[in-house]
Amino acid sequence: MKSPRPLASIAVLLLFTSAAAADSRSQTRPEISKQTRMELVRAISAEFAFTRKQLPLGARVITIRPDGTVATSDRELYNMVAQRGQVARAGDRIQITALEFKDKEIIFEINGGPKKKKPWYKRLEVGTTDATRPIDNRPDPDARGLSIVVQFDKHVPEMSAAELRDRLNPLFDFTVKSAAQAYTETLPKNVQDAIRDHRVLVGMTKEMVTYSKGRPPKRIREKDENQVDYEEWIFGDPPEDVEFVRFIGDEVVQLKIVKVDGQMVVRTEKEVHLPQPGANIEVAAEPQPTGQAPGGKAPTLRRPGEAPPVLDGDAISNRPVKAVPKPGPADPPPGSPQ
Repeated sequence: MKSPRPLASIAVLLLFTSAAAADSRSQTRPEISKQTRMELVRAISAEFAFTRKQLPLGARVITIRPDGTVATSDRELYNMVAQRGQVARAGDRIQITALEFKDKEIIFEINGGPKKKKPWYKRLEVGTTDATRPIDNRPDPDARGLSIVVQFDKHVPEMSAAELRDRLNPLFDFTVKSAAQAYTETLPKNVQDAIRDHRVLVGMTKEMVTYSKGRPPKRIREKDENQVDYEEWIFGDPPEDVEFVRFIGDEVVQLKIVKVDGQMVVRTEKEVHLPQPGANIEVAAEPQPTGQAPGGKAPTLRRPGEAPPVLDGDAISNRPVKAVPKPGPADPPPGSPQ
């Protein structure tokens, strides 16, 4: 009987050969551009996933090699969790909160990262030259996240968001909906298509534009010819198309696109019609005065169609009328002369 070991060895060899071939194809691509980095940050940041392994607290605790394997073993992860603490168990939901691009690697922050971040205003102190005290004395919450590293051979190549998720597949399951997907599914169909294609429509809100184009590199606040305050977000730099998105309040009222050939396109007609708050609220009927039936009629015990009783006029006129006493002069205040 022949041993099955040669067949198993051939299968393992083919697996590593295919992984190496895929990695070599990725390294034949050019180095990642600034535009692709922005698109990856917009697509991956704030994304939710389920973790396949337990995650310890700390910086650069897990490394994914260029061939797609995880350098940190399960035993090492167990020891780090026992020493540093745990961010998530296997199967827990986590969130990618930041991306940082290096020469040959991408660093992902998970659940806020491993560093205790302090806002700038908490570094301010007031007082005299002899003694100062911080403006905000409240303690900062401890960091409860981690960072992981995805390595590449020569440089970080051009890639799509789906390919970057495949790189993280040994650690995370992205079959859940992202925050952007959960939000866009509540929007009208034309807005969903615009966000998917990274376009801006007149009538969008700031949140919709942020999901569609990302955070604006430039923004200005001015007044128009009618002295109305507006805010303008500017996307793109020459020689690319430049988009000027003007907001009044939270709504896009004008979109100006300056193309490479100098042509200018201005759109002001509203393209997104969102339901206004209170538009579908039914107006409640006015309450009737106490003791009055609907329609302004006095309440009665008669059946519908029953004629009112005929009263004798003499009986009514002969009824005793109770005399009402006339008001007398007001009593003088105590102590006044009579």
